[in-house]
Order: sequence, then C-alpha cells, then structure tokens
Amino acid sequence: MNVSPLAGKPAEESMLVNIPRLVSAYYTETPVRRLLEEAQAIVSAALADQAGG
Repeated sequence: MNVSPLAGKPAEESMLVNIPRLVSAYYTETPVRRLLEEAQAIVSAALADQAGG
C-alpha cells in the first residue's frame, strides 16, 4: 500500500471544501433542475431553427 505524500501534512487551501456553498448547491443545483434547463435550451434552439428555416 502506497502512502500519500500529503499524509501528515495540513491540507492546502485548494483542497478544502466550502461547506456553505456545497449545502446551497445541494438544494439549488439538483440534477433534475439542470436536466430541465438543458431540455429547455434544446427545445428553444430547435424552435429557433424551425422559425428561421
């Protein structure tokens, strides 16, 4: 088993997690919301193509 070179050292700033942001994202950035936004963008683009062509 290999030992990480980071073992026993304090975590670097870039490795830390912003807990308030993580919790906020959990409640506001759900996969379903993202999927709906992507679906809306696809439909909008398809309708724009239809109207233009």
